[in-house]
Amino acid sequence: IRDRDIDNLKVTHFKLLNAMFCSPFHAPMRCIAYSYDKVRTAMPLFLTMASSTASCGKTFMTKAIIHMMTGKSINPFNGADEAKINNIRQYQTFVSGFPVLIDELKNFSNIDKQIKNSEMCEQGNFKNMPMCVFTTNSVSDLSEDFRKRMITLKLTARFPSNEDETKARAKAEVILSKLSSAFYRAYLIKMFDAVKSEIEYMIEDVPDDYYPDLLNLSSKVLIDMFKEYGYDIPAYVKELRYSIDYSVNSPETYTRTIKEIDDYYTKNKSAFSFTNNKIKIFLGNDEKQAKSWVNSLPSECMAEKVSDRTGVFILINKKEFLERSSMHKGIFYKLTNKLSRKDLYVK
Repeated sequence: IRDRDIDNLKVTHFKLLNAMFCSPFHAPMRCIAYSYDKVRTAMPLFLTMASSTASCGKTFMTKAIIHMMTGKSINPFNGADEAKINNIRQYQTFVSGFPVLIDELKNFSNIDKQIKNSEMCEQGNFKNMPMCVFTTNSVSDLSEDFRKRMITLKLTARFPSNEDETKARAKAEVILSKLSSAFYRAYLIKMFDAVKSEIEYMIEDVPDDYYPDLLNLSSKVLIDMFKEYGYDIPAYVKELRYSIDYSVNSPETYTRTIKEIDDYYTKNKSAFSFTNNKIKIFLGNDEKQAKSWVNSLPSECMAEKVSDRTGVFILINKKEFLERSSMHKGIFYKLTNKLSRKDLYVK
């Protein structure tokens, strides 16, 4: 695995750990927030770990985290068989607190109504409703309708083909067998106090733009615990915020996509054409890639997918894209002689 992929994995895994650890607090806090007319968006009850290939460690990491939470080895449900709307409703109704793992989901078409009706938790006062955690190789990027209701984390690395995958799986099982719930029990003690303080603050006269951010509280608790145990804090362990690290407009999502488009330009300059307002990118017949980029770019880029008899294209607002591209003064600043420097200038 490339060093860059390893660094990205560490960041993503910490985000996953943080989200799953604090998820038992989301439902009761959503119910309290609902009673006081506070926004509940930052406490989602769905999470998706997506990758374009298998062997990325998605299932292992979700199983490892749930083992740390429960002290037990719990196998996930099969996404192909169990991801039906009635099953999801049953999981959310009869499973208390701890996340429900649903592995290898093929699509969201059978359960989309349940996800879009996420407010049923607080409206029905279901204080023990668990988070549903999906893993998928089939759905690389979700539409905004889903992403604004769930956490979506994307993995780009995969197990090297020149390594013994079976041997790695054996080591993984040994790691799982040695995990206990001791760390999580200590976490819960601190998190209960942090959530109690947040509730006391929430029911007072808070600013108009306030919303409870348990993901932020949880990351602070984890960092404090690591420090108490004497660990040096690595770069990938940092204070997380819903708006920056988990939301539909999370910079991590679109910066990765912008980097992919920048890289695509260096290899396929002829696939790009430019007007005063738009960038047009030809992707051959790769509908999946086009949909992925359109779904994950920020709304300001006004990305859309179009097709003709030659293949599929995406159209992007040039100014908004270049403002976010880290390479606009390298690659894009010298695009073609068709555009003047004035056209390409970005403040």
